Amino acid sequence: MGIRTAYILLLRTTQRDCRERSRPTQKESGNSEVILMILDLGSLNSVRAFAQSFLESEPRLDILINNAGVLKDGQTSDGFDRAFQVNHLGHFLLTHLLLDRLKRCAPSRIVILSSNAHMYGKINFRTIHKPVEGMWEALRSYGSSKLANMLHARELANQLEGTNVTCYAVHPGEWKFGSKTPQMEPPPGLFGALPGVSLPLRLPQPPLRAQMGRETSPNFRVQNPRILG
Repeated sequence: MGIRTAYILLLRTTQRDCRERSRPTQKESGNSEVILMILDLGSLNSVRAFAQSFLESEPRLDILINNAGVLKDGQTSDGFDRAFQVNHLGHFLLTHLLLDRLKRCAPSRIVILSSNAHMYGKINFRTIHKPVEGMWEALRSYGSSKLANMLHARELANQLEGTNVTCYAVHPGEWKFGSKTPQMEPPPGLFGALPGVSLPLRLPQPPLRAQMGRETSPNFRVQNPRILG
């Protein structure tokens, strides 16, 4: 994306992560206009602090890409299941806080990276505060968070009709994370047992790059709401 974009903002969770990512991102993209800021989706206070800092320092927001797909157990400091908060609730709040800026900068776009795993999701709002334990429960939570992504995109698209802000949910395909964040190891044969689920563990990055190329192209416009694969 950096190659095709005059100005790009990448978000990381720590200062060390920012330092580690800034130079290789600039080198790979050939774009010196790469700014990194701290955002921890596992903390709603961090989301609010980032949004305030961004709105105070940056006059434009043309494309918001909500990209999180963690597969973790445990509970956040806000009292929610970690995967559900990082994959959905954090971005839900962030989008709400930045929505007026997106409207002001229209035509603009919101791209929410979901997953085919949403087919196995089932959201129970009475239990999203409970931490999950074990791989199977974590997978179920992951699917529920991706289902929430899809529902969020659909409702946003309906609410934003006529504002010249478009919203898409996309399945990025299989790709390999560059993250060093430890995640639970899936049991052998898991993905063959769950048809349609392709968690981001195997292939390199071109499928996602192709998808993002489509979403950032000025010639790519479809009517709200839209779910893309």
